Amino acid sequence: MGAIEDVDALLPSDEVLANEAYLVARGVRPLALIDRQVPAGETRAIRYRTRLERAAQGSPEAVAFVVVTRAAPGSVIGGYAAHGWVIDLLKWALSPEVPGARSHEILGLLLGYSPQEIADHQERYRGMWDLAGGPAGSGWDTQAPMTEVSP
Repeated sequence: MGAIEDVDALLPSDEVLANEAYLVARGVRPLALIDRQVPAGETRAIRYRTRLERAAQGSPEAVAFVVVTRAAPGSVIGGYAAHGWVIDLLKWALSPEVPGARSHEILGLLLGYSPQEIADHQERYRGMWDLAGGPAGSGWDTQAPMTEVSP
């Protein structure tokens, strides 16, 4: 299977992607992460971003992006942001200079959760944070900085 087919098989349908872009473009939340990791490589990253852009044609206010992260070695993740600074804030929030708990609070706000929902979540899961600074078993390594591939 080639790089293009790899990406197409791993990503959700264009309808799902379009809905995520629509929610960001309409201000429901500043960030949507597509919960798919795609094997890294320039061709795959370009295809990933192309799919995101194509699906978001009805919501031009949503900025499609793809980033490489050490949290998932050899993979890229992507999504939509309301503005370029949202992508910058996401990358900073996941950098080693931000403590794990603060990283998750910032990520929660970017994904559209209210401060009260985040506080309730923290209270409910107090003591369940793993050594990497994330929820136990989450797979998020909040100490791994992200490196931008695009926009």
